Amino acid sequence: MVDEQSKVIIAVCDFYCVEQDRQRFKISYPFRPYLYLATLPSFEHQVSSHLSRKYAGIITVEIVTKEDLDLKNHLAGLKRTFLKITFPSMNELQKFKRDLSSTIRKNQEREKNKTSYTALLSKHLGTDETSTDDGEVLEKIIDIREHDVPYEMRVCIDAKIFVGSWYKVVGRDVDRLPSMRPHPTLIDQPDPVILAYDIEVTKLPLKFPDSTIDEIMMISYMIDAHGYLIVNRQIVSDDVEDFEPFVEARAAVHGFDMRIEIGFSKDSAGEYKSTNSIHMDAFRWVKRDSYLPVGSQNLKACTKAKLRYNPLELDPEQMCAMAREQPQTLANYSVSDAVAAYYLYMKYVHPFIFALRTIIPLAPDDVLRKGSGTLCEALLMVEAFHNNIIFPNKQVQSGNKHTADGHIIESETYVGGHVEALESGVFRADLPERFRIVPSTVLALQENVRKTLSDALTLELGVKMDEVTDFDTVSDEVIKQMDDLIRRPMRIEKPKIYHLDVGAMYPNIILTNRLQPPAVVTEEDCIACVYNMADAKCKRVMQWEWRGEIMPASKGEYERILQQLENEKFGKPPKPFHALDREQRALIEKKRVQDFCKRAYGRTHVTRNEYRYTTICQRENGFYINTVRAFRDRRYQYKNLLKKAKAALSEVPEDDMNALKSAQGRVVLYESLQLAHKCILNSFYGYVMRKDGNYAVFNFDGSLAELKGFEVKRRGELAMIKYFQTCVFKEFLKGSTLQEAYENVAKEADYWLDVLFSKGADLPDSELFDLISENRSMSKKLDDYGAQKSTSISTAKRLAEFLGDDMVKDAGLACRFIISKKPIGAPVTERAIPLAIFQAAPAIAAHFLRKWTHDSEITKDNIDIRKVWSGTDVMSALSVMLDMDIMFLRDV
Repeated sequence: MVDEQSKVIIAVCDFYCVEQDRQRFKISYPFRPYLYLATLPSFEHQVSSHLSRKYAGIITVEIVTKEDLDLKNHLAGLKRTFLKITFPSMNELQKFKRDLSSTIRKNQEREKNKTSYTALLSKHLGTDETSTDDGEVLEKIIDIREHDVPYEMRVCIDAKIFVGSWYKVVGRDVDRLPSMRPHPTLIDQPDPVILAYDIEVTKLPLKFPDSTIDEIMMISYMIDAHGYLIVNRQIVSDDVEDFEPFVEARAAVHGFDMRIEIGFSKDSAGEYKSTNSIHMDAFRWVKRDSYLPVGSQNLKACTKAKLRYNPLELDPEQMCAMAREQPQTLANYSVSDAVAAYYLYMKYVHPFIFALRTIIPLAPDDVLRKGSGTLCEALLMVEAFHNNIIFPNKQVQSGNKHTADGHIIESETYVGGHVEALESGVFRADLPERFRIVPSTVLALQENVRKTLSDALTLELGVKMDEVTDFDTVSDEVIKQMDDLIRRPMRIEKPKIYHLDVGAMYPNIILTNRLQPPAVVTEEDCIACVYNMADAKCKRVMQWEWRGEIMPASKGEYERILQQLENEKFGKPPKPFHALDREQRALIEKKRVQDFCKRAYGRTHVTRNEYRYTTICQRENGFYINTVRAFRDRRYQYKNLLKKAKAALSEVPEDDMNALKSAQGRVVLYESLQLAHKCILNSFYGYVMRKDGNYAVFNFDGSLAELKGFEVKRRGELAMIKYFQTCVFKEFLKGSTLQEAYENVAKEADYWLDVLFSKGADLPDSELFDLISENRSMSKKLDDYGAQKSTSISTAKRLAEFLGDDMVKDAGLACRFIISKKPIGAPVTERAIPLAIFQAAPAIAAHFLRKWTHDSEITKDNIDIRKVWSGTDVMSALSVMLDMDIMFLRDV
């Protein structure tokens, strides 16, 4: 927008609003971006005057005080003075930052090397006096803050605007800000127009679709719950995972510009977005928020898990032929995908993202696509801004980190809590179990029965004791049951299966110990603090377990490698090692140490665990833990509102469609809000690490309620593993005794082991191919992988040998392979055999199989996949399945 008075281009944030009747409008919100500069003490006015002269007419400078959590002794009430530099638009801000960034980095390095002695010496010699030289004035700028906050986020934080909330909007003249005030009563989700679509395209065998030669032959889409199908009658292919680029390329072939036609184009991150419409990729939600394992994140598996039905599945290699021979089947498949995507979005993605947008100052596309850590940062930035706290800069590691004994650290993390299984086995609610009860424990509980019941009624349920009419009767019944437990401590009874969960355990640990990043302090911080007394109780020392991947080279070996590097030159033109940038030196240094470790130790890293102690300041500003507390409490509020909404839904008459739709919307809204808060809380404290806690939980109707820890779900490439899991797990539900249950499982497992050991002797080749082959796709061209080694790369190279180099010249090659047993002793990556070789002419197949397996006995007359296939890859995966810890059968 152009300022009418100064004729300067001013940055504006465009908000696209939807009304209750689905009408849309745009409101432009002018807002001047800004950043903060920190100077040496007492130089604020001098730097401000200099910058105002140098950038006259472009910037405005304001001296402000902010709370800086990095400032020594800030708990005493000390605040830091900053220069707030405001710009007409982001272009000026970026140019200003480029002008000063290198100077500020040099100033920071100089300040790091300063000591108290050098500062006193400069003051004594008179070299620390105020300078008027322009270059020396800029040397007084020692930090830049909040320079990388995205413009849209900056506007939303400062103006308290969240795009998932309702507002009363009043547009005004160009010289006045529009009014956007939160609507006090509207909470229901809006009803925008939603379009979901899927395409099917032609493709060459074993290749991903190529937008330059392949054509779109079918488009299925749903808009506002109505489905449509568009067919290319010249052909009537395979699913395309990222089909926006394919559609754009095909449109360009026909002379259409997607940006002009529908307003969508690719941004710098490779995402297709529009200014006035939202592009919500449901797959992003599946990857980040669905909690589905990696092998179950495709549309088919996600539909089965979330929508509880099985969509149509087709072999990609058969689709082109099916387009001509069975067009109706292909059409059903295409429509099935569009329907699945639409209802997956409507039921899960839309309400979930809408809920997050009510609390996170980001656009809907960013809320969906950003990582959960970025969402946490956005929330903390909101809290920090409204508490007048300056945002800390993002931590950037320069150079290599070392352990105390001189080893280079490749990566480091912490070890979280462990969940361990006290007993393994099969536990079913209909099978008796042996129990041994400790009478003294039950007796201690019995003595406090009345107090326990009264506390539960008054403190937890909020019921007054004078309102309870049968308290004594219930108490006596509980005591009577406990007497029976004390008299007969050894019992055989059918168990009750309970799922116990410690409510908000990790948030409570954070709140109890005031754990937050700014509270991690060193002795230096404590010495400078006004509260540092001999009897100070604000320092809580906590133990934690550190885990690091370190290089085995010792400190002496590392120093000798550095000495050798100092005698070498690098780059063009050649430069000595010490003249290179710090980042370049770190990369070269790390690579040289890795090569040395590989030669000398046979490995590039070792894992080290050690217990460490960290001091947590209990007086630190609590904006971080206040955010966690607010989220924890708000989540429980939404859970209570969800219960009330469900109760209200059950009371709505079935013939009142409007009330029914509104009540259902409230249920979905509060469910999404509490789930959104749960996901954010998970990001605040990390995820609990489960150790040896594999288990499966079934409902009485036979459905799988929960599955934890079984790697089979993540090895989705092997169909045999999927079938094994499906068939074996359900056998645990059969039998009237524990022995019969195990016998049923053993019988089913024996069948699959027979298939494995006999290598599918009784199965047709086509079925065996599906069971034992693995599928991989190569995201890049084969040449781009360089010297890397993997089963996919070996498969691609071997496909090129007998099908030609054209097969691997492009990205997106589909690799389907088995692992051979020969050459004996060779790495797995060298034993990958493309499945397509078994479909080639016998003479060609025999030639290449002899070459790849080094087996001279293979001829065109005895080619058999069963003789070539190793089977150990499937066996290793099955061993994970057979290591079963707990199997529960519980009531729904």
